[in-house]
Amino acid sequence: GAVPKGNATKEMIQQLGFREGQVIFKCQRCCSIKPDRAHHCSVCQ
Repeated sequence: GAVPKGNATKEMIQQLGFREGQVIFKCQRCCSIKPDRAHHCSVCQ
């Protein structure tokens, strides 16, 4: 599946069930949450 662009909003992060204080990486270009150890998101690559 694909991750939608712009999903790194506060509401989406809460909806995805991330814990408070948990480190979340996001792409600075498209504002998408990127997987751990990813150099860049698959949307912008």
